[in-house]
Amino acid sequence: MSQPNLSIELDEYQIQFLLEHLGYGGGITSPEKVQILFIGNESGTANRTVSDYIDRLTYPDKYVNEKNENSTNEVSSLQKHPRMLQFMNRIKLYSFDQNPKWLLPKSQLNLINPEDYKRVVNESWNEGGIIHLFDIRPLPRPTEKSPWPYNKKIDESLYLDAFKKFKIENNNPYSKWVEYRNSLLQQKIEEFKSLKCIIAAGDPNMKMKFIKGVFPDLQFVKVEGQSKHSFQIAVHNTQERQFKVIICNFLSSYVLGFDGLSDLASFAFQP
Repeated sequence: MSQPNLSIELDEYQIQFLLEHLGYGGGITSPEKVQILFIGNESGTANRTVSDYIDRLTYPDKYVNEKNENSTNEVSSLQKHPRMLQFMNRIKLYSFDQNPKWLLPKSQLNLINPEDYKRVVNESWNEGGIIHLFDIRPLPRPTEKSPWPYNKKIDESLYLDAFKKFKIENNNPYSKWVEYRNSLLQQKIEEFKSLKCIIAAGDPNMKMKFIKGVFPDLQFVKVEGQSKHSFQIAVHNTQERQFKVIICNFLSSYVLGFDGLSDLASFAFQP
């Protein structure tokens, strides 16, 4: 993995763009098709340096020729999805037919049909435009454990504290960022007319505060699955639509696990 650039200075346009960047997936071009919204912590950098990733995101016209020459598909057939995207893909596939095979580990799924596992690791996780992924914190990093790549104009401690507390504090300038992104996400979700489920995975305490900022009237119930993982579940129910909101541990075989994934899928898509 490429190492992050340290002491990156973002210009005003880049900061505003990142604040308004509402993720990836069907919600960009076909919001009416979105059925599953995943909410993560912060964007990774797709194995690029932080500055390269941000530059490509904010100034895509500079890279049009490069894209056309290499591939029009962000995920080539030779590049497997990271674990989180694999779990997202499994949930997407499960939502189509409710078949528990999609929730099995590699060895078991391969025994049933090797082609099914290839779909998990290679197929576009947003096939059909029914999935959208939104990250709460706007500034990308390779991982959450990576060194802080931005210069002192963006205070790491205050920034992370604002997105941990989710409340307006006069002494924290990044509280305004939190408020702004809350409002943008709420507006975006209103466009998802076919939404069935919001899955907020990873750092459950932070996710609960964030969701409550967007939907203050939601009433959550804590449920323990057969995996012994805990899930916070609420139902948003209006005349226009109804969807579930589930807060859970991070989507990976190391954290949530396949048993936890099975519980999550059951809670999300079964009555």
